[in-house]
Amino acid sequence: MSDLGAWMFIIGIFVMMVAVIVLIVAAIKKANRLKLSSIYTVAGAAAIVIIGIIFMMVSPVKSNESGSNQSIYTAKKSAAEKSESAAKASSKAASEKSASIKGSSEAASIESASASSELAKSESQKASQAQEAQINSQNISYGMLIKSDDNKGKAYIVSGSVLQAQSDSGMEMLLVDATGNGDYVEVIVNGKTNAVEDSTITAQGVLGKRDTYDTQAGGSNTVPTLYVDDSANVTVQ
Repeated sequence: MSDLGAWMFIIGIFVMMVAVIVLIVAAIKKANRLKLSSIYTVAGAAAIVIIGIIFMMVSPVKSNESGSNQSIYTAKKSAAEKSESAAKASSKAASEKSASIKGSSEAASIESASASSELAKSESQKASQAQEAQINSQNISYGMLIKSDDNKGKAYIVSGSVLQAQSDSGMEMLLVDATGNGDYVEVIVNGKTNAVEDSTITAQGVLGKRDTYDTQAGGSNTVPTLYVDDSANVTVQ
């Protein structure tokens, strides 16, 4: 439109100049018809010039408006893309954080469940061993213990008065009168207890091989042994 306006302006000016010259000649020669035609021509040329000027003024405005609209569209598009990118990054970070928290929570739950399971298993084993020891103590007499090592490895309970109490390298050896009639069992404890001579104890452990030791009279004596892996399994009264 700006090019068309320029051409109309140039042509209008040219026609107007020619018409003015013709009008002057017609006025000199007093040619009324030519004079009238020249006036119409000047008026038409002036109209063309005005229209050309309008076209040249309007077109740049539209062009500027178009450029402005394009700039606004580009800016909005860029802002939208940045907003979308930020939203995606935020969503990804939130997802990763949620996955991390979920993973940590699941790991903690698994660890807690595993610990609870191990504790329950340990308590169950202790209860089972205590029950087994109680039954064996009723069914296996001292005479059977002193006779052979056939009961080695079985859970057992010994109760009685302590004749001797010795400690060595974190271990304790308690010589216990298991029947009250001088029938002794050597109780070997892993750890420390509060037992001393003449203490009355109850010990739960596992039967071992018989032990033979020398007596002060110069002879020897054989006694059953009971191994206790934890001093907590020895009750001192």
